[in-house]
This record gives sequence, C-alpha cells and structure tokens, in this order.
Amino acid sequence: MCHSPTAGEPPGDGPPLPGQELATRIPAGIHLIGISQSRRSVVLEGRARSNDRVSAFMRNLDGSQWIGRPSLLFIKHEDETGMGLSRFRLRFEQLAVTGEGTKTTGADT
Repeated sequence: MCHSPTAGEPPGDGPPLPGQELATRIPAGIHLIGISQSRRSVVLEGRARSNDRVSAFMRNLDGSQWIGRPSLLFIKHEDETGMGLSRFRLRFEQLAVTGEGTKTTGADT
C-alpha cells in the first residue's frame, strides 16, 4: 500500500512510506540497533537513555497510520557502554491504510 509518485507529482507529496513514517517517530535519546519483520509483525531493538524515552517512542508509534498495536517485549538496564543506556525490544503490526484512511491489519485486507 505504498504511494508511488506519478508523472508531474513533486517528490515528497503524498502519504509517507512506512519506513519514512517510522523514522519521523523516533524521539531523541532512542537509538535503533536492529529491526526484523515476519509478515506484518515488526520487531525493533534498541538502546534508550531512559524508560520514559521508550514510552514516548511507543506513544509516537501508536499515532501512526501505518503502525498498530505497539507492545514492549522487554526493557533492561544494561550499562555495557558506560553511558547509562537501557536495552529494549518492542513489536508492532504494520497496517494497511484504506482509501478512507481506515487502519486495518493484514488479516483484515
């Protein structure tokens, strides 16, 4: 359900692609180190300055038209870097958006 520009359409117009949408929703203090996908289920792994940053990230994801049901799999304080970062993993469903702007899961389309 990605939007491809048509002839005469300026680049950047139209709905954002899912990857672009994800990139705009990452708050300061979150560093993604891994991403995997199986069908419509996406798992992100990263480091965060605080649990509050992860909470903000999840709220940002929840507001996306392309992302649904974000859930935290784990968050663990592992200061391997000496920078006070926590390690986290979260999952979300990549959604399809109908012409009316309605969010659906892959099973619904």
